[in-house]
Amino acid sequence: MAPPKQEFQESLKHMRQGGSARQGGSASDRKSRVRFALSEAHLRRARKHMAEARCVALFRDERKGRLLVRYRACLGDDFTVVSGVLGLRPCEGSGDDLSKVTKVILTDFCTPHQGLLRNCALPDQENVDPASLEIEIRKKVTMVVSDAAAAELVSGDILRGRRAYACSGQLQADFPNIRIVGRDIAHASTRLLKRPLCHHETLKSLTSEFVTASDSFCQKVFHSNVFKGWWAEALLHKEDEEFTTGSSISAAKHRFSSYALPLGRLCRNSVAMVAVCQRIDAMRGENALWAGKLLRNLTGRKMLLLSMCADAAHTSLDFTRFADEESSDIAQLNQEADKFCRTIRTLFVDGRVTELPTFTKDMIDTLQRGDLTVMLDGCPREIRITQEDKVYALKVMQEWAVAAEASVESEFPSWHLLSCFSVFNLQSRRDSRQQDSSTVRACLRKLAKAFNVCPEALQKQYVGLLPVAEALHKQGSMVNRAAWTEAIRRTVSRQKVRERHAPKELSEVLCGYFTWSASTSGVEQLFSKIKRSPVELASASVDTDRRLAIVMGDDAQGMKSDEDTLITEAQKLYVGLLRSGKARASAKTRRLDAGSKRKLRPLPGKKKTEAQWHRRRRAAVARATRDDAELVTPPRRAPVELPQSLQKETDRQRTQAGKRKAEAFLDGYLLDEEITDSVRQVARDQLRGNNASDAKRRKDLRQGQLFVVKGFGSVHRKVRLMAALRGGTILSGSVLEGRSGAKVTYNSGLMLPVAVFTSNDFKTQEPGMTMILRDACSHGWQAVAVEGLRGRGRRPSLHLKASSERVQGVRGVLLLTGNEFVTWLTGKCVNKTLTARVQDVPNDAQREMVNDINNLSSSWRRRLGLHPAPSDEGMIRLVSDCAGYGSDLIALRLLGLQKRVQVVMISEVAKDKRILHSSVATACGWSDGHGESVSDIMTRNDLTAPRADLYVAGYPCPSFSRLGKRQGARDQRGFVTLKGLKYIAASRPRALILEQVSELQQAKHKRVWEFIQKILTRLNYAFVWKVLSPKHFAVPQSRPRTYVVAVARESLRTRELTLPAERPHCSDLHYFLDKTVVGSEKLDLPVYEEKLGSQMWERGWVLDVGSSPSFQHPLKNLCPCLTKTRLQQGGYYVTRLRRRLLVEEAGRLQSVPQQVLKQMVQAANDANLRQRAVDAALGDGMSVAVLMSALGVALDGSGMTSTMQRKRDYWLRVPCGSAAAQMSDRLLQRQVAEMVDPPGRPGQVVDESDDDEYSYESEPEPASDATPISFSSSSWSWPEGQVTFQRTPPRRTASDDGAADAEKSAAWCEVCHRTLKSSSQSTLDQHRRCAWHQAWALYAQNPTWDWGKCKKEGQRESDRLWNEEYGGSKGKADTQHKARGKTKDKKKNKRALSPVLDREEDPRDKKPPPPGPTGGGDSDDKVRVLAALWERTVQHAHETADPYHLACCYYMADGTLPWKDAMAKAAREVRRQWKAEKAAAKTAATADQTTLRETEDNGEKKGRPPPQDIDNPKAKRSK
Repeated sequence: MAPPKQEFQESLKHMRQGGSARQGGSASDRKSRVRFALSEAHLRRARKHMAEARCVALFRDERKGRLLVRYRACLGDDFTVVSGVLGLRPCEGSGDDLSKVTKVILTDFCTPHQGLLRNCALPDQENVDPASLEIEIRKKVTMVVSDAAAAELVSGDILRGRRAYACSGQLQADFPNIRIVGRDIAHASTRLLKRPLCHHETLKSLTSEFVTASDSFCQKVFHSNVFKGWWAEALLHKEDEEFTTGSSISAAKHRFSSYALPLGRLCRNSVAMVAVCQRIDAMRGENALWAGKLLRNLTGRKMLLLSMCADAAHTSLDFTRFADEESSDIAQLNQEADKFCRTIRTLFVDGRVTELPTFTKDMIDTLQRGDLTVMLDGCPREIRITQEDKVYALKVMQEWAVAAEASVESEFPSWHLLSCFSVFNLQSRRDSRQQDSSTVRACLRKLAKAFNVCPEALQKQYVGLLPVAEALHKQGSMVNRAAWTEAIRRTVSRQKVRERHAPKELSEVLCGYFTWSASTSGVEQLFSKIKRSPVELASASVDTDRRLAIVMGDDAQGMKSDEDTLITEAQKLYVGLLRSGKARASAKTRRLDAGSKRKLRPLPGKKKTEAQWHRRRRAAVARATRDDAELVTPPRRAPVELPQSLQKETDRQRTQAGKRKAEAFLDGYLLDEEITDSVRQVARDQLRGNNASDAKRRKDLRQGQLFVVKGFGSVHRKVRLMAALRGGTILSGSVLEGRSGAKVTYNSGLMLPVAVFTSNDFKTQEPGMTMILRDACSHGWQAVAVEGLRGRGRRPSLHLKASSERVQGVRGVLLLTGNEFVTWLTGKCVNKTLTARVQDVPNDAQREMVNDINNLSSSWRRRLGLHPAPSDEGMIRLVSDCAGYGSDLIALRLLGLQKRVQVVMISEVAKDKRILHSSVATACGWSDGHGESVSDIMTRNDLTAPRADLYVAGYPCPSFSRLGKRQGARDQRGFVTLKGLKYIAASRPRALILEQVSELQQAKHKRVWEFIQKILTRLNYAFVWKVLSPKHFAVPQSRPRTYVVAVARESLRTRELTLPAERPHCSDLHYFLDKTVVGSEKLDLPVYEEKLGSQMWERGWVLDVGSSPSFQHPLKNLCPCLTKTRLQQGGYYVTRLRRRLLVEEAGRLQSVPQQVLKQMVQAANDANLRQRAVDAALGDGMSVAVLMSALGVALDGSGMTSTMQRKRDYWLRVPCGSAAAQMSDRLLQRQVAEMVDPPGRPGQVVDESDDDEYSYESEPEPASDATPISFSSSSWSWPEGQVTFQRTPPRRTASDDGAADAEKSAAWCEVCHRTLKSSSQSTLDQHRRCAWHQAWALYAQNPTWDWGKCKKEGQRESDRLWNEEYGGSKGKADTQHKARGKTKDKKKNKRALSPVLDREEDPRDKKPPPPGPTGGGDSDDKVRVLAALWERTVQHAHETADPYHLACCYYMADGTLPWKDAMAKAAREVRRQWKAEKAAAKTAATADQTTLRETEDNGEKKGRPPPQDIDNPKAKRSK
């Protein structure tokens, strides 16, 4: 037995009000069944209506992650219009998801008893097939209306088959008969006021000051209970007013948001506004500053403009009220838009706003009476207006009116299909404003084209029924739709008339006219009515929301007969739901006051209401507008010049109107005379833009549940975040290729009860993540204020901040940055991680590859023969396997061989690296690119592949590295090494270079290493291998790699191959870092801090922060080995600069010229490669510096070149420091291939370093005034004139850390060695005993020592080394003799270098020049260094000139001057300076004595003390 009818009525009432099952008490199964039965009764009736419908229109809107769909249908021949709710479902908000959810809602609507309650039986089924009903409804839908959101417009195009789904990429017309996708006119009407108002600077600042800004009057008063009470008191004192006024000045930003209400009440109560501001200003606090500022800036012009804005807002609000009805007559749309335009012209263009009873008129009267007086600082100021203020205000509003009319033309164009329904507007004909016949015919033709009917028949039927409809409208006072419905009914009811004038075509069009609407207000209003209790809000299912919305959206509310029918049907359904057929009785208590009438409170007065004032204003404005419209000759209006911002907005509206006309052209209802070339062009552009947008939608991460990545080391954090939020899966791309990989599955993070607050700095720094969080908050998470994070118990509370933002932590609240938030969420949501070992190569494949290599290496003589004699001028054919980004091309370019090398084949499996390789080839001079390109080396036929003269390969290293799986050739990456060896055996290049990690020579990979050597030996190669690293070539990176250089023995031109020796010193790391880029990211590195302490942040360490703690080892003054994975993740951290390693710095550490690196970055951007693609390629490539030396050995050894001996040693001869950092850039600038050995005497090297283009300059130090000959910089030149390094010796300061001194010491050690190495063996032994070297080393190592102490200790160390080296009495006697100062003849001293430090040496002594050739060469290097060092010595000790230093300077300045003459000239110069200084000192002393004597004589002669002011004779006389 069903519950009584009264209980169903109460439940129905609560559901229509949006109440929950807990309303009026606790929830129960009985209440749930009643509500279910009521909603199912509504659905049964709605399904019956949809089955009988002829035309259906859908209205949709998405709000806070939920999509609500309403329908409007026209039934049968009587044109009955019904409407209701189709359904409510969660939705993500994208165009694809909106389309899918719309179809799901329709399916749920057609399925009876969807979401059946627990413990309920299935009631009797309807006689409706759900599948066939859904197909019918899809065919009947002719219009979809939504707001102007881009996603909803895209969804409309997807549903009618114009655009494809992002996932499938296929067109699918789910609703094939959609004629138009409409935009909500209520939203459009609000934009008529907003957009012109926001783009006019004067009006925008005015409304912001009074209404919209956070410190405006309306906002301050509305959000303060105290100020709100004062405002209400001020309004009560207005007893002389004829009309009452409301006290609320809320400016809530909802769909209307016209600010008409607060603007109007401010203008009508301006005196009260001033009184409240004065009262607030008297508070004298921070909260009162805004009031004083408003009163000081208050003028009559502002108040007049404010009142005109109120009139404009209320005029726009009248239009919005018409549009904000789902049942609004679209035939009157043109009439209302025209009425709006005529009204604003009458008010503001014609100036009638100051005469009619408007807000402006009231404000003018108030200001002219002098009622508005401001009291500031005890002085009253009366607010008045002048005629100029009126003219200015009208001018501003005329500008607004022009922009508003442009918005009307854009939002409500006359050529739109909805505007064509104006032919059915009988009200315009009654007002004598009917359209002309040509316009009516055009509209009918357009309607016939849209509804696929005959235009002639439609026009004939329209002309026949129009008089009937007009008569019904005039006599019966029927509205448009009722009049046309009655006219059709009367025509159809008569058989003779029906046979003659059957309105078949007109009925089809009228059916669309009755069904269609251009407003989604029904959806919007229903969204605002859905209210539930907090308990149900947290636990209600989706079906509960859907059924509640269905009942609330019923359009038959208030009809008694319909309600009784629904309740009767619901009672039957309730009985069917019960398994036992009986319901429990409920005890209902009757209220004691039931049936008694409530007493109404009497009105406080007899004043007219505010609504009556608005009606009076509206009527007066309508009369004035109508009078202007009836004029025979309309007044001429001068054109208005708009401000720049408003003109820009007007142009944008006109462009938007053109785009919408192009949409109408694509819809197919424009007439031929309306289609122009510009419309076609805009339509083509729009289609092109839609295709680009569809391609972009396919990349929308919200659409995917499976994210395929190349490698887990390079997964973007956005992918990880979206996978964790949506519960997706991340899969390695290698799995799809048949290889092993990894798979990570996440649970949906949206199921977590998370409260999140995002700071403003976080929103600025992470805009993309902010959008994702906003979407998450609309699907379950809760966005709260910072105060709402506390007191949530165990539920997660997140406070997201920027990385550099300092926020005080709160207990129980997680304070996270963007990266930390991603880490937290992925760790919280990870479900399962499946990893697999890299797939092993089958033993059969390994055995087959080894057999092929052995067979090919055994038959090379028969197949290939010997190489012909090499030529140092012919072309060199290059083949590069695992080419990467092209480090071999860069090395060949820096060696000057770009014109002789022909790239015949490369192989590289990564698409990104192939793109970068092409850019490097172009940048290095290979404009024709490269020859054959093989994407996968494993698929290459080595027997038919091009043969090479030079073969370079850098095979994948993870299979052999200690950081990898160390499977060797057993996995697919290590198997590539054998594949490359097969090509060597098949084609036997003349020379080859192989690169692999240094672990290749370890015992674990012994078999592979020995097999490589065996094959090279069998192929008759002379080969050499060595572990080389960039740190051995002045580049501070630890990258040990095994390099194998092999040359065919018939081409060998040297006795043996020798790889270059290692340099003992490396450049300082800071020369390779960009110190101008300083970050603010300070990481928590406990492992490194434990090992380094506080010096980790004081010195420039580059740390590998992406590795596990067991591999975190700091390297002093070295960068760790750059790898692909770390560079992709940004895993190298520069401690002192507080940032990650830049791509420019990574390129510099790999010796890649910056010009080439820029081309790589540009190519990556043009090809839209993934982020850090260039960094990853640099980590996989070979070091250019090391490769240059290896290429020099291979090319010279094979006879293909003969001049690489000196060029390959660039990195061994370059000075450590900034010269090494700039070496590759300078070599790229020089035309090395065109250089020849400079002319000169045998054994002499000509210095060609005078050209500044090839010099390395650093920041010069200011020269000291103490030196007699000032050098701006000291320089040394390496042999062959290739490189010149210029540097001024740095001065020692208190904060100097010795880095520059250490570099200088290392450079001096090398210079000293190079200076002496060309001499005899006895001279070479003196290198250890060089006193200059020892003194400079001590000077660099001991910052507190002065130069004199360093000289003495250096001399003592040199003597000690001399005695230890040779021993004997002579060395000991010489040392003792010099210590006692008894050396008689210093010309006989055989220690050539030690006397240089002796400052007391006689200037007349003639010292021999430094060892080496007399004309220059290494001796020049030695002299320059000595001169530079002595210059520093003089600057530090402030000593006088040294004859040996001057001799060095003269010797270097004049290349023809012998050393003997240079010493004599220096001695004369020193003697001259000494005499000049002595004479100057004597003259100064004589002058001082004379002055003192004269002063004493004058004082004794006059009997008074000497004058105090000698320079002032007048003062002397006065005294």
